[in-house]
Amino acid sequence: MDSDNSPPPTPKRDKLEDPSSDDLTSYFERSASTVQDYTGKLEHDYARPLIQAGTVQFQRRPIPATFFGIFFALSSVPTISFIVLSVLTILTIMTIAIVSGVIASVLLLLLLVTLLISTLLFILFVSIFLTGLVLSSYLFLKLILSLRQFGLGGIASWITETKQLVLGSVLNTQPASANTKPPGPPPSAHDSSGPANPMGKIIPIQQVIPGGRVL
Repeated sequence: MDSDNSPPPTPKRDKLEDPSSDDLTSYFERSASTVQDYTGKLEHDYARPLIQAGTVQFQRRPIPATFFGIFFALSSVPTISFIVLSVLTILTIMTIAIVSGVIASVLLLLLLVTLLISTLLFILFVSIFLTGLVLSSYLFLKLILSLRQFGLGGIASWITETKQLVLGSVLNTQPASANTKPPGPPPSAHDSSGPANPMGKIIPIQQVIPGGRVL
């Protein structure tokens, strides 16, 4: 019986299919075909006709064709540089202009808001001052009229009316003394109508004469 010295066979592993690698491969192939299409179009539409025209012109007029070929070859670099620098300069200027415009607009808006707030505060203080001046003038005139009409007794009524006016303005209520007459001097003791009782009514004076009659 022959002995077999060969190693045991290894089991075959199934290849795992990676869908992402297939997608990348197909994407690369599509990109390569697209680039080839554009390159072929550029070659057939522009490069070959230009080379053929240059060759024909060089065969007909060798010196001018050589001159223009060298000129175009040497001028291509500064021309392309000029175009790139011009575009970059325009973009830079536009960016600076836009940023400067935004900053200037914000600063102008802040200045206008500051002026508006300052003006409103000034108007507020002026309104408070004028209101106090008008109220003081009104109360002073009211005091003079009360003193002329009731003498020193009008001071108490003026103080009461002033308190009611201020409290009515603060508490949004109507002053109670708006339709009342300020109190005058107390009634005289020699009033012909008779003395007043505690209830405020006038008691007539009766005089008894001899004979039993009442006057």
